[in-house]
Amino acid sequence: MVVSLARRPRSGSHLVKRGEIYHYRRVVPQDVRTAFEGKSEVTRSLDTSNEAEARRLEKKLDVQFEERLHRARDAANPDTEDREAVWSLVIPHYEARDAHRAEIARLVYEIEQALPRTPLDPETWEKCRSGILSVVRHHITNLTATPKRLPVQTAEDDLPTLEWAYGRWLRKRATPQG
Repeated sequence: MVVSLARRPRSGSHLVKRGEIYHYRRVVPQDVRTAFEGKSEVTRSLDTSNEAEARRLEKKLDVQFEERLHRARDAANPDTEDREAVWSLVIPHYEARDAHRAEIARLVYEIEQALPRTPLDPETWEKCRSGILSVVRHHITNLTATPKRLPVQTAEDDLPTLEWAYGRWLRKRATPQG
């Protein structure tokens, strides 16, 4: 068995040196070759003999290749439309969540600025902590609670009448005021 001591390119490298010039070479997977004009590989001269420059250009071309690969696979996938519809419903939720987190971070920052710069003893810290949490919980509960429905009187018999009002007035007069 012969072991080659020649230096192998790093895993994932798509650079090939032909003479003094570096080239980019990438194999196209079988399932997306139609999107790549039927080619089994993509090659391109990087027009440089500088290895550092070639690696920089390689990264740029890798990103372009991967984007093209994903677009080709998404176009071939019948579930892509469903995924986009779901994504359009989910994105507003994530944006609202991120905005909510930013507001919480702002509130925490404001509370931090209100607290003294010197360390508090554990007892004082616990009082501050419990007070802050109590206020926050109280206001959140008040703002998010479902309002109670007002009782609606539906029967005319439940409405106060003139006799009822007169009887109440008489009872109030009859009670001694002290």
